[in-house]
Amino acid sequence: MRIHVITADTGAPWNLPLERFAEQLAAHWPDALVAVDPGNRRPQVRFELTYMALGPDLKIIVHHSGGTVPMLAGRLKTLQRGPETDQVAARLKHEPLEYLKRFYADTANFGNPIALRAALEFFGPEHVLFGTDFGFNTRFAPETIEDVETVIGDEELKRTIYERNARRLLRLDAAALVD
Repeated sequence: MRIHVITADTGAPWNLPLERFAEQLAAHWPDALVAVDPGNRRPQVRFELTYMALGPDLKIIVHHSGGTVPMLAGRLKTLQRGPETDQVAARLKHEPLEYLKRFYADTANFGNPIALRAALEFFGPEHVLFGTDFGFNTRFAPETIEDVETVIGDEELKRTIYERNARRLLRLDAAALVD
């Protein structure tokens, strides 16, 4: 499995524009797993939509429960018109929102259960993974666990968020699941 991390600081590897990087990924690693930092949303969304149009098997993980995407879903139903978006829109076979719902989001919300509820509703529970943003930091990990425990009552669904989704996405051996 090929894993790429794109951040606002580093951008795409090989100094390629994000759309060109998306084309290269689609051509050579159509089932790549890409983790993205929503720090620089405009170019990132162009990358995500370009890649998802070219590589439907791509798995994109966004942090902080998808940032503003679940909260602004109504605005994202269509792309705003402009030279940049017209190029991306020409490649899309579906509405932008349909592609965005394919993302995976983590639970790193720093004590904000509203964001987790929005992510679960927008992406669906099969697309939300446990994540704390800073590893097992003594401040953020407990807040993130508290969010999950507050928002999700069903124990099976909690296990799906805490473990199963990540194992499935990362293709980890199901036999290694801890009971």
